Amino acid sequence: ILVTLIGEDCSAFAARTGTDAKRLVALDPLGDTSARVTLMTPPGADPEVLNGIIARIATKRAVTTIDDSLGFIGQRITAMVCNLGCEMAQMGLASPEGIDVAMRLGLNYPKGPLEMTDGIGSETVHDILTKMQLLTGDDRYRPSQWLRRRAQLRLSASAV
Repeated sequence: ILVTLIGEDCSAFAARTGTDAKRLVALDPLGDTSARVTLMTPPGADPEVLNGIIARIATKRAVTTIDDSLGFIGQRITAMVCNLGCEMAQMGLASPEGIDVAMRLGLNYPKGPLEMTDGIGSETVHDILTKMQLLTGDDRYRPSQWLRRRAQLRLSASAV
Protein backbone atom coordinates (compact mmCIF):
# COMPACT_ATOMS: atom_id res chain seq x y z
CA ILE A 1 0.00 0.00 0.00
CA LEU A 2 1.87 3.06 -1.26
CA VAL A 3 0.62 6.42 0.00
CA THR A 4 1.80 10.02 -0.03
CA LEU A 5 1.64 11.75 3.32
CA ILE A 6 1.57 15.41 4.26
CA GLY A 7 2.48 16.22 7.86
CA GLU A 8 1.90 12.83 9.45
CA ASP A 9 3.79 9.60 9.93
CA CYS A 10 2.86 6.09 8.80
CA SER A 11 1.71 5.05 12.27
CA ALA A 12 -0.77 7.92 12.52
CA PHE A 13 -2.02 7.31 8.99
CA ALA A 14 -2.51 3.58 9.59
CA ALA A 15 -4.34 4.22 12.86
CA ARG A 16 -6.53 6.94 11.33
CA THR A 17 -7.50 4.98 8.21
CA GLY A 18 -7.36 1.38 9.42
CA THR A 19 -4.71 0.59 6.80
CA ASP A 20 -2.62 -2.56 7.27
CA ALA A 21 0.60 -1.12 8.72
CA LYS A 22 2.63 -4.19 7.74
CA ARG A 23 2.04 -3.44 4.05
CA LEU A 24 2.23 0.36 4.28
CA VAL A 25 4.95 2.43 2.59
CA ALA A 26 4.77 6.23 2.40
CA LEU A 27 6.39 8.42 -0.24
CA ASP A 28 7.23 12.07 0.39
CA PRO A 29 5.51 14.01 -2.43
CA LEU A 30 7.17 17.37 -1.71
CA GLY A 31 10.37 18.54 -3.27
CA ASP A 32 12.00 17.37 -6.49
CA THR A 33 11.26 13.66 -6.84
CA SER A 34 12.67 13.39 -10.36
CA ALA A 35 16.07 12.20 -9.15
CA ARG A 36 15.42 10.94 -5.60
CA VAL A 37 12.43 9.82 -3.55
CA THR A 38 12.12 9.33 0.19
CA LEU A 39 10.19 6.34 1.50
CA MET A 40 9.07 5.71 5.07
CA THR A 41 7.54 2.69 6.81
CA PRO A 42 5.91 2.23 10.22
CA PRO A 43 7.33 -0.01 12.93
CA GLY A 44 6.62 -3.67 12.17
CA ALA A 45 6.33 -3.15 8.41
CA ASP A 46 7.14 -6.11 6.19
CA PRO A 47 10.62 -5.46 4.74
CA GLU A 48 9.71 -7.41 1.59
CA VAL A 49 6.97 -4.90 0.78
CA LEU A 50 9.44 -2.03 1.08
CA ASN A 51 12.06 -3.89 -0.96
CA GLY A 52 9.53 -4.53 -3.73
CA ILE A 53 8.69 -0.84 -3.98
CA ILE A 54 12.36 0.14 -3.87
CA ALA A 55 13.10 -2.30 -6.71
CA ARG A 56 10.49 -0.63 -8.92
CA ILE A 57 11.45 2.95 -8.11
CA ALA A 58 15.23 2.49 -8.05
CA THR A 59 15.33 1.75 -11.78
CA LYS A 60 14.53 5.41 -12.48
CA ARG A 61 15.75 7.34 -9.43
CA ALA A 62 17.63 7.03 -6.18
CA VAL A 63 15.72 5.99 -3.08
CA THR A 64 16.25 7.08 0.52
CA THR A 65 14.46 5.13 3.23
CA ILE A 66 13.75 6.48 6.70
CA ASP A 67 12.08 5.19 9.83
CA ASP A 68 8.62 6.43 10.70
CA SER A 69 9.03 10.19 11.03
CA LEU A 70 6.41 12.83 11.62
CA GLY A 71 6.02 14.82 8.40
CA PHE A 72 9.03 13.11 6.86
CA ILE A 73 12.27 15.03 7.37
CA GLY A 74 12.15 17.46 4.46
CA GLN A 75 8.54 18.46 5.08
CA ARG A 76 9.17 19.09 8.75
CA ILE A 77 12.28 21.23 8.23
CA THR A 78 10.83 23.18 5.30
CA ALA A 79 7.52 23.85 7.07
CA MET A 80 9.36 25.11 10.15
CA VAL A 81 11.50 27.50 8.06
CA CYS A 82 8.39 28.70 6.19
CA ASN A 83 6.54 29.22 9.46
CA LEU A 84 9.44 31.19 10.93
CA GLY A 85 9.39 33.54 7.95
CA CYS A 86 5.63 33.96 8.31
CA GLU A 87 6.01 34.68 12.02
CA MET A 88 8.64 37.33 11.27
CA ALA A 89 6.22 38.94 8.80
CA GLN A 90 3.43 38.76 11.41
CA MET A 91 5.64 40.51 13.95
CA GLY A 92 6.54 43.21 11.42
CA LEU A 93 10.29 42.58 11.69
CA ALA A 94 10.63 43.26 7.98
CA SER A 95 8.57 43.22 4.83
CA PRO A 96 7.93 39.80 3.26
CA GLU A 97 10.35 40.70 0.47
CA GLY A 98 12.96 41.86 3.00
CA ILE A 99 12.66 38.59 4.96
CA ASP A 100 13.22 36.57 1.79
CA VAL A 101 16.20 38.68 0.73
CA ALA A 102 17.76 38.41 4.20
CA MET A 103 17.44 34.62 4.25
CA ARG A 104 18.80 34.26 0.72
CA LEU A 105 21.77 36.56 1.31
CA GLY A 106 22.41 35.88 4.99
CA LEU A 107 21.92 32.11 5.07
CA ASN A 108 22.50 31.34 1.38
CA TYR A 109 19.04 29.76 1.05
CA PRO A 110 18.03 29.27 -2.60
CA LYS A 111 14.66 30.82 -1.74
CA GLY A 112 13.45 32.87 1.18
CA PRO A 113 10.92 31.35 3.60
CA LEU A 114 7.92 33.17 2.14
CA GLU A 115 9.00 32.22 -1.38
CA MET A 116 9.29 28.60 -0.19
CA THR A 117 5.80 28.85 1.31
CA ASP A 118 4.43 30.14 -1.99
CA GLY A 119 6.24 27.35 -3.89
CA ILE A 120 4.68 24.64 -1.72
CA GLY A 121 1.42 26.47 -1.13
CA SER A 122 0.40 28.16 2.11
CA GLU A 123 -2.43 25.63 2.52
CA THR A 124 0.01 22.70 2.34
CA VAL A 125 2.50 24.28 4.75
CA HIS A 126 -0.37 25.04 7.14
CA ASP A 127 -1.61 21.44 6.80
CA ILE A 128 1.84 20.01 7.59
CA LEU A 129 2.23 22.14 10.70
CA THR A 130 -1.34 21.61 11.91
CA LYS A 131 -1.03 17.83 11.66
CA MET A 132 2.35 17.81 13.38
CA GLN A 133 1.05 19.96 16.23
CA LEU A 134 -2.04 17.78 16.59
CA LEU A 135 0.00 14.56 16.68
CA THR A 136 2.67 15.84 19.07
CA GLY A 137 0.88 18.49 21.10
CA ASP A 138 4.06 20.55 20.69
CA ASP A 139 3.50 24.29 20.19
CA ARG A 140 6.69 24.64 18.18
CA TYR A 141 4.61 23.31 15.27
CA ARG A 142 1.80 25.84 15.79
CA PRO A 143 1.18 27.67 12.50
CA SER A 144 1.77 31.41 12.49
CA GLN A 145 -1.36 33.54 12.29
CA TRP A 146 0.13 35.08 9.14
CA LEU A 147 0.29 31.62 7.58
CA ARG A 148 -3.15 30.56 8.86
CA ARG A 149 -4.87 33.61 7.42
CA ARG A 150 -3.22 33.27 4.03
CA ALA A 151 -3.94 29.54 3.90
CA GLN A 152 -7.60 30.14 4.72
CA LEU A 153 -7.91 32.78 2.02
CA ARG A 154 -5.64 30.93 -0.45
CA LEU A 155 -3.33 33.93 -0.68
CA SER A 156 0.38 34.18 -1.29
CA ALA A 157 2.45 34.12 1.89
CA SER A 158 3.95 37.39 0.68
CA ALA A 159 0.55 39.11 0.51
CA VAL A 160 0.39 42.04 2.89
